[in-house]
Amino acid sequence: MALLALLAGPAVAENLPPVYTITGATGLVTVPDARFEPAGTLRASVAQANPYWHGTIGVQVAEPLWLGLRQTAWAARPGAEPQGFYPGLDAKIRLMREGGHRPALALGLQGAVGHRRMAGEYLVASKRFHDLDVTLGLGWGRFAGAAVAKNPLRLLGGHFDGPRSTGTDGADAARAADWFTGPDVGLLAGVAWHTPVPGLTLKADTSGQDWAPEAASSLIDPTYKDRPHWSIGADWSPPRAPWLNLGAGTLGGTVFAGRVTLATNVARWPVAPYKARPGPKLPHVPVPDFLAFWRGPGDESASLAVKNLGQKGPQARLAVALDPALPGPLQIGRAACTHLTTAPKEVRGVAVVPYVLSFRGPVLHLPRPALDKATQGRISPEELWHATTIDPTHALRPPPPKEKSRSALSALGGLFGETWHGPGHPARWRITLEGQGSLSAFDHGAPYRTSVVFARREHRPGKAMAGGMALRVNLVDNLTSALSGRPVYINPARSNVAAFADKVAVLEDAYTAWTHTFRPGVYGAVTTGYLEEMYMGTGAEVLWRPYASRFALGAEAWWLGKRSPETFLALGVDGGNGAVATGHVTLHYDLPEGWWGQDVALALSAGRYLAGDVGATLALRKGFRNGVTLRALATATNGHDIGPYGERLGAYAGLALEIPLGSVPYVPKGSTMRLVGAPLGRNAGQRLRKPLDIYEATRPLSLPRMAAEWGGVV
Repeated sequence: MALLALLAGPAVAENLPPVYTITGATGLVTVPDARFEPAGTLRASVAQANPYWHGTIGVQVAEPLWLGLRQTAWAARPGAEPQGFYPGLDAKIRLMREGGHRPALALGLQGAVGHRRMAGEYLVASKRFHDLDVTLGLGWGRFAGAAVAKNPLRLLGGHFDGPRSTGTDGADAARAADWFTGPDVGLLAGVAWHTPVPGLTLKADTSGQDWAPEAASSLIDPTYKDRPHWSIGADWSPPRAPWLNLGAGTLGGTVFAGRVTLATNVARWPVAPYKARPGPKLPHVPVPDFLAFWRGPGDESASLAVKNLGQKGPQARLAVALDPALPGPLQIGRAACTHLTTAPKEVRGVAVVPYVLSFRGPVLHLPRPALDKATQGRISPEELWHATTIDPTHALRPPPPKEKSRSALSALGGLFGETWHGPGHPARWRITLEGQGSLSAFDHGAPYRTSVVFARREHRPGKAMAGGMALRVNLVDNLTSALSGRPVYINPARSNVAAFADKVAVLEDAYTAWTHTFRPGVYGAVTTGYLEEMYMGTGAEVLWRPYASRFALGAEAWWLGKRSPETFLALGVDGGNGAVATGHVTLHYDLPEGWWGQDVALALSAGRYLAGDVGATLALRKGFRNGVTLRALATATNGHDIGPYGERLGAYAGLALEIPLGSVPYVPKGSTMRLVGAPLGRNAGQRLRKPLDIYEATRPLSLPRMAAEWGGVV
């Protein structure tokens, strides 16, 4: 491949239409390639190649990272009842982008988490030569059945040279310790010809696909061990329907393969996280002095709450309680502009300190001349950004009261929060439409659940008490039948989810939280009450998040009791379950722009989970400009669940898509639609769904988020 790349011209494959394998990754018939799609691409595919059916939901989480949830069903013939399920989490990461004389390079994991039957790893390079796209690489595990060489990683130690199970029935789930192991590697090679016919691509490949498990099983004809390793096929996308891709071909000339793929890009969906709408006309209500700390700026569509901290020299000073449903810079800019409309001419700037709950952000010093020019369109928001000074180490304090003594009533008001009235009141309703599906589960069928959550949140700024209450109304599910083959656990963490889903309504949460900023960049919270659908209790969380740093470090601990689904709204305590102690330490990192794109964050957590197992979770979050958010996670612990075939299910992985509904008329701001693809009814690797997450709450106060949203400051 290196020799061919050196001889090749400068042609690259950036604009070639994508083609897909039968397992859902971009590639040839059975061989994945090193190609990727635009960030935000969401694909669903169904393929059949005897004896398997493959169903995959794949997401291009970021430019160099693709993740797919794949459900593989084993049937003796098309149309027969499945005799086994072999799901997995597939992943592919770009190592090198294609250039004029260098190929694109990618590293992939098939079945990284899930059943080991389909597990395999590969390293592939792809290079375009005019209308041809050539792929060449090495494969491990499932891709190493037709060995072409010894495993080159054996030079690093005996761990990589040992025998590797191919996943016979009843074998353990895939493990990270098996990655890139085995005595041999297989050859992956193929070519795709993008024909002059619009949307038509012809493909041919050869792989080291291992058919030993099929040949060894009594359910399959043992002649599978003699199946040829070559494949040919064709892909076609109708020119007027680029969201549709059809594939057909043959594996070794003996087995027909067919595939249907649907694709969209969530980054282009016409949704928005908010839509400014005029608020109601509220009458002025006199309040005592100790409650009159905060006032609305008069722009009811912005839902602002502003506190005047007085004037120091030529600079006015304000505190702004940010509405999480609106961009932070938008609210800061509106508050500053509104204040300057009535400020005397000697005021040459505004210092603004933003708050979320009682979490205090950095001080932004906005000069009046630059702000005036920005509002008039004479300078860009970027120029205003460069003229703004940001100080994360100091906070603006209100001037001391003239009277020396402070009443007990005033002290009580300061303890429980500096309250305001009118359009800036932060208490509001929000709606969440939630759909959960378990493609990645060892079940007869696909478990699913749909529900709608009505929530009211009241989060007050200052040294505040925050609180909320939510009701989950269950709509349609099949959990009782789909999870009927699962073992019964004495102390279930989440395996009894069907009992909660069977209720018409469940109290989702009802909690109170005390939140505080201990010092710049150090936040804490204590939360108690009904914390989520299945658990109640109390816990504490602390987060160290310097404003200008991409790193953040958090720790949390919870003391929980399991709720009983047999009681009204699941309000009672499950007497059969004892108290649960759980906690984690989490390292967060906001990835820099460029290679990964905007608004991408990683989180690595380690600690004790709800079932008492100990392990770690790697999570990735990708946000888009239209407010759509993609999340992915993978968890490995020392605990395991037991599948219907006796499988030891030790890992947990999932994908989630959150779609804002703020632009929909008559829908409360902050409402979302959440689609989750993750195993349902598991015990191992489960964490508490916190009603208040400090890291998410303080995102508007961070430098990456402030910079990303600064374009809307005026």
